Amino acid sequence: MIDGVTNSATTVPAGTFPSGIAVNPLTNKIYVTNRLDNTVTVLDGQTNLTSTVPVGTLPFAIDIDVLRNQIYVADFAGGSITTIDGSTNTPTTVSTGNAIVNGVAVNPFTNKIYSIGLIEDDVTVLNGIDSPLSPRVLQLTEGSNAEGDQ
Repeated sequence: MIDGVTNSATTVPAGTFPSGIAVNPLTNKIYVTNRLDNTVTVLDGQTNLTSTVPVGTLPFAIDIDVLRNQIYVADFAGGSITTIDGSTNTPTTVSTGNAIVNGVAVNPFTNKIYSIGLIEDDVTVLNGIDSPLSPRVLQLTEGSNAEGDQ
């Protein structure tokens, strides 16, 4: 971690094989996926204190809905998305129906979460309003739009 004012570096430990990182600028929390121990390290940017949240198998990509303080983790080998409540660090995992989830992105304005099914060549759209999240698979082909129309 580098202090933007002093340019001094501080090393903060994470888990085993850290692979993804996301920052919530509103809460000053930094989230790091740890692929080999199936966790996310949560770093408080003010105090440099860390905590660990268990997630699905081989967490890879991560994104944050800063409006709702929800963190979404793509569990690469688990075929799932883990949601972390940023207020409590409570994880909830939902299956996407994919064998391998290779990415995740959040649109905070529509409250939709998008994940990539690597083997299935599709995008799963999760409705953030639903609890638990309900997946809807979109088969995308060249020349089609998100509704599958030509």
